[in-house]
Amino acid sequence: LKAPRAWWPGPAAHSVWRADRTALPTGWPKAQFAMSAVLSRNSLEHAVAGSTGTVLATLLIFPLDRIKTLLQVESDLGVGLRDVFQRILREEGFGGFYRGCLPMVQTVGIS
Repeated sequence: LKAPRAWWPGPAAHSVWRADRTALPTGWPKAQFAMSAVLSRNSLEHAVAGSTGTVLATLLIFPLDRIKTLLQVESDLGVGLRDVFQRILREEGFGGFYRGCLPMVQTVGIS
């Protein structure tokens, strides 16, 4: 006994599609074929690109996040953005803006 064939043509139909659409299953819309061409890249390539972009964005925004956090912790009403920026630069140097950044980069890089 053979099981009835499902509506999905199976993984073989996806792997043999060509640009001339000769292997396109009948009844499938052209838009789905066009979308499969967009999504046909290697999954590892997409994962590496996503992780790289996330890490770079985190490194770019982290100094502002650190200043925001220090502003929230400060109890003085007269302390502003410029004051916190100058204090970090004076007391800790440029690396002070990235203090505590490594765990954040590791977390977003893995996810």
